[in-house]
This record gives sequence, C-alpha cells and structure tokens, in this order.
Amino acid sequence: MHKLFLLVFFLSLTTGCATTCDPTQGGLLGGFKLATTDCGKERLNSKNQELETVKSENQSLVAQNAALGAKKLITRQSALDLEIEVEQLDRNAKNLEAKIDDYKAATIKARNQKAFIQRKVKSLKGKISKTKRQLSSQSLTKQQYQQKIQGLNAEIDELWKVYNALQ
Repeated sequence: MHKLFLLVFFLSLTTGCATTCDPTQGGLLGGFKLATTDCGKERLNSKNQELETVKSENQSLVAQNAALGAKKLITRQSALDLEIEVEQLDRNAKNLEAKIDDYKAATIKARNQKAFIQRKVKSLKGKISKTKRQLSSQSLTKQQYQQKIQGLNAEIDELWKVYNALQ
C-alpha cells in the first residue's frame, strides 16, 4: 500500500497540471513541457509584449507628468501675476480713497465759502436798501447817491465773481 501511495504521489507530482505554460504551475513535467515545446516561446513573447505595453504606458505617464509639471509652473506664475495685480489695484484704490477725501474736504470748504459769500451778498443788499432809504430821506445830490450805489454794486459784483468761481 505504501508503494502504491508513493507511486501515485510521484506521478501526481511529476504530471500535475502539465496543461499550462506557466512554470509556476504544472509540476516537474510542466517545466519539461515548457522547455521542450513552443509553449515557452509563446509565454516569453506574451511577457515581452506585456513589458512593451507597460513601457509604453510608462512613457505616456512620464509625458503627462511633464506636461502637468509645466502647467503647474504656468499656473503658479499666473497666480503670482494675479497677486501682483491685486496689490497694484489695492494701492490704486487707496490712492482714490485719499483723492476722494481731498475732494470732500475741498467741497466742504467751497460750500462754507459759498455760504459766507451768500451771507455777505444778503448783507450788502440790505445795506443798499438801507442806503436807498437814507438817501431818499436826505438831500444828497444825485451824483453822491449814484457813487454810493456804484460802490455797493461793485462790491456785489466782486462777490458774485468769487461765488461763480467756486461753483
């Protein structure tokens, strides 16, 4: 019985799975089959073709990686350019804010001057009316009367010139 068992064991060891071209399978006879038939050449050709496919895919991936690296550099430069542009725009905005503040101050000053001139004109008009009343009650000559009115009118005209220049 031991002999029969050993014989079956030895036969299965040497002939097991001898139908494949894979040297890691098929037992001892499978290895002989690989060495003595075209099966080994087929396997070698198949593995060489797999190697070439992997090399081709690797080259494609290397090219893609290089393209992505270049794109990354371009993107990084674009980001730096945008950052510089944002800083310039920020400086411009601050300059404009300062100019607006200056214009506001000038506008307030002009408004105050305009109000002052308007008060002055109103006061002079009151003086003209008062002078006219006084002149009508006094016995001044027509020439004196006209000189006073001309002086007041000249003062009013000067104030109007200043007022219009401020607008």
